[in-house]
Amino acid sequence: MVDSVLQRHGGTDAVVGLVTHGHFSQFLLRAVLGIPTMTGWVDILNTSVTRFADVDVPGRTCARWINRVAHLAPGEVTD
Repeated sequence: MVDSVLQRHGGTDAVVGLVTHGHFSQFLLRAVLGIPTMTGWVDILNTSVTRFADVDVPGRTCARWINRVAHLAPGEVTD
């Protein structure tokens, strides 16, 4: 899936949004960041936002935010 998105939008100024469910996000994080295996777990909150960005090093991606919930009031944040 990541390869498909990169083929369609890589090298452009496109902003791409993906909506996923919590468990799948574990695999997406690893794929985008190039982490082949991970024994831990990244706790992802409901409706949280993760932002990736290209950097000036070819083949590298930066995680600008992971699990950001600034758009929610404190009482709206749930697991």
